[in-house]
Amino acid sequence: MKKTLVKICGITNLHDADAAVRIGADALGFVFYPKSPRYVNVDTAKKICKTIPGNIMKIGVFVNENRDRLESIYEEGFLDYFQLHGDEDPEYCKNVKGKIIKSFRIKSDFDSSLLRIFGKCEMFLFDTKTDNNFGGSGKTFDWKLLGALPRTHPIILAGGLTEKNVGRAIETLRPDMVDVSSSVESSPGIKDHHKVLRFINSCRNTANN
Repeated sequence: MKKTLVKICGITNLHDADAAVRIGADALGFVFYPKSPRYVNVDTAKKICKTIPGNIMKIGVFVNENRDRLESIYEEGFLDYFQLHGDEDPEYCKNVKGKIIKSFRIKSDFDSSLLRIFGKCEMFLFDTKTDNNFGGSGKTFDWKLLGALPRTHPIILAGGLTEKNVGRAIETLRPDMVDVSSSVESSPGIKDHHKVLRFINSCRNTANN
């Protein structure tokens, strides 16, 4: 069975990026949402991405971003994927250049049939829905809500994952990738490299992973 990949999100500096790659991350996430405590500007992210090996996925996280700005960043060519983490509709996604990861914030009333109208996207990410929050809450949702999900696209699981629960999450859902941010930090936007190591070890030690 194919291993579950690991994305370390909320990277803001080269030191943390290098450490995450060295420890074994498969993907790094850069948050371009100015209201996030993990916000990073385009110039800084671009410089970091240029130092990262080509086999590591570079993912930009955007929330209800202006499409012209997205196109400008796309033309810079340093990101592999655009993760749309806001209220973007299918028409918006269809007109964005580049490979799209569409995020869905999950509560008990989540309607999985919604996924069908986002078919243009490369991957789907599932995070916890909280009031006035577009992610980074550190809270989990009921993974069973995704149990019968049609696997039309690769899926990324986010929301409150830690070194203690990520193994169970992988065994429960077999996501293609897990996404972690706040639980591997010493402060918002600053990674604790020991926590990153323990998280990735927990992923790798999961049965059949």
